[in-house]
Amino acid sequence: MRWLICIFTATALLVSACGNLGMKKDTPSIAVIDWQKAMKAHPKYKRLTQSTEAVERATRLRDEQLSLGRKQLQLLDNLTKMKLTGKQNYAEAEFATRMAERETAENARLRKLERAAIREADAQLAKDKDAVEEVYRLPIVNLRIKLESVKMTTSARAAVVKELDDVLQARENDLAGIARKRNELVDKKMTPEMVAAHKSMADYAKELQAELLGKSMGIQGTTAEQLKQGPAELEKLIASMDKQIDLKKQSHDKLLDSINSDIESALKKVTLHKKYVLVLKDVKANISGVDVTDDVCTEIKNIAN
Repeated sequence: MRWLICIFTATALLVSACGNLGMKKDTPSIAVIDWQKAMKAHPKYKRLTQSTEAVERATRLRDEQLSLGRKQLQLLDNLTKMKLTGKQNYAEAEFATRMAERETAENARLRKLERAAIREADAQLAKDKDAVEEVYRLPIVNLRIKLESVKMTTSARAAVVKELDDVLQARENDLAGIARKRNELVDKKMTPEMVAAHKSMADYAKELQAELLGKSMGIQGTTAEQLKQGPAELEKLIASMDKQIDLKKQSHDKLLDSINSDIESALKKVTLHKKYVLVLKDVKANISGVDVTDDVCTEIKNIAN
């Protein structure tokens, strides 16, 4: 009978190992694997961490926008209540509201400039990036072809795997250098824009103060219809941001599934001809078993590359 390989958690380990395996000498051995270590060995693991950070950033931005929107709605609501408290109080509230609107507009303008600066920097560094890729393309292809050789000894294969890892890391380092240079170009472009934006806000504040102090007419407050539109607009914005977060999560989950699938394929290949009755994942207790993690990590690189 062919031995079946089953993957259990540490909890399943304690139940299955103690209840079913016993201490028979002819019982097939147990294999264990450190799944997190195997994930970190996968070439796509860095992309996975970047994807996780992207989801977290988008979620934080959504929460910040929701908090800001609620504060602005509360401020608008307060404006209607302050109509009875005198023009001075209203002027202060109007000042805060209009300053917030101006700040929102300035931030939108800066974000647009930043996107343009990033595109410009990417275009400027495109040849450098292509040059790096070209430098490492042939060595990587040759090393991967070597790994496909069935005549290699274990030590020779390990040496080629290490050499491939070194080349991939060198390429990653060079690409990271280009990314840093891109950030420097963007910062250089955006710094004067940020200074100008701060000055513009300060000048607008002075003009607005003079305008509000010079008013002699009644309060021109926010209408009830505008107050009704506020929550609906905020809800629409948050729904749009939630959709973007969902798309990022889907991309993250797809990448995670791909990595886990590669690990499972590597695990099956490593244990194909081994008589393991159980393959246990992320074991937390002291269990006598064969650790196949390193073998799986090596095989992952062959599958993923």
